This record gives sequence, C-alpha cells and structure tokens, in this order.
Amino acid sequence: MISLESAPIQLPLSKEALMELLKQPDSFRQLLKHKSVRHLEIYQNGFSFILKRASTFHFVIKRHSESEVYFESRSGMPFHSVLRFSLNEAEDLVVDFETDTTPFMDFMMEKKVDRLLTALVQNLTELSQEVSKRV
Repeated sequence: MISLESAPIQLPLSKEALMELLKQPDSFRQLLKHKSVRHLEIYQNGFSFILKRASTFHFVIKRHSESEVYFESRSGMPFHSVLRFSLNEAEDLVVDFETDTTPFMDFMMEKKVDRLLTALVQNLTELSQEVSKRV
C-alpha cells in the first residue's frame, strides 16, 4: 500500500473557492501538468491518466463538502486508489494519495507517485494564485 500526504499548504483562496476549484475535474488539466503524466482525459465527474512507467489511474469524484474533495478509483481498476484534498483545522490544505497495491508495485511506484504529488501541490499553488488575482 502506498500512502502519501503533503505538508499543509496555505493557499490564497477562500475555502469555498478552493473547494469549488477542486471539485471541477477540468482543473486537473493544470494540476496534473507533469512530465510523467500521459494521456490525461477529463470527464464530467472525474479524470484519468497514465503515470509513465507505473500505472493507469481513473478517478471519479465520490464526495465533496466544505472541507474535503474525495476522488476514488473507478471500479474495474487493478487496485483501489484515493486522492483526497482536505482542509485541516487551520484551513490549510492537505493532499493525500493512497493505493492498495502489492509490495512489489509499491516498490515500483512510490517514488513516481511522490513526485506526482509534489508537482500537483506546486501546480495547485500556482493555479490558486492565478485564480485569486482574477477575483
């Protein structure tokens, strides 16, 4: 199992604007800009991509609230995955990525997923700054 969590991130958006941004699958065009992401497809309720030399991920939004946006892997995938964006008590954002892969897959994927999570956080920081300037 891979279970990674970002450090808390303070972003320049209100929590309402941030949660609205994250529940829009189209936002992931910018959030998943990374050299290891291939064949990104955006759907009405989710997105899919190939993590180069690792695996394919298909995420659909399962729930959202004022403090959390929760994506889960689509059924039929070889392993279950979760991508969660949640606000802590200080209203800083924390991004969690989990999979229920085998130890062998963990060895092959963990560094790639960690780099992807780092890029996603960086892209989210940049996107939130752009959005806050427009408001």
